Amino acid sequence: MTLDFSVATVPDKGAAISAHGRLRVGGASILHLGRFYMAMLERALWPTQAAMASDLQVSASNVSRSIAAARLPRELVDAAGGEARMTFAVADTFDFLASRLGAAVAAERAQELPSGLSVKEIEHALLTGVPPRPNQIRVSISANRKHLIVESDELSSVLKKTPDIVHVINAILGTR
Repeated sequence: MTLDFSVATVPDKGAAISAHGRLRVGGASILHLGRFYMAMLERALWPTQAAMASDLQVSASNVSRSIAAARLPRELVDAAGGEARMTFAVADTFDFLASRLGAAVAAERAQELPSGLSVKEIEHALLTGVPPRPNQIRVSISANRKHLIVESDELSSVLKKTPDIVHVINAILGTR
């Protein structure tokens, strides 16, 4: 599939609609579609994402999420196993982490990861700076992105130390 969305290749809205149809039929990744959407908006073929989504008969949410996925640092995409493995859920998680940690920090941490990690393992590594090891505490973000999840194969040991853990976290955050 081509990444050439230039004026010569896609000269107008009609050509863009046709190109979009070919991309979708061809199974383009959400990142590839996101690059297409960005190119069409940059060229002002549509004034807004919503107007483009309407004409292309896709949801405005899919356009927005595809664009966000296309803007992710390449290192994060590679850590997930490449464009073909990138889903909206994975892209949303990585986008959230990159926005909170900083794209440069997230990219640097992702670049150091071995291949074959699960999304939860990548998430842990982005948050902590190192991939999880067996029998180690793992951290991740909840689905609603309001809670930090702490997982351990040795929960009884962790539970006994909960007051100390809370004290350390509060000390780090400067809260009481």
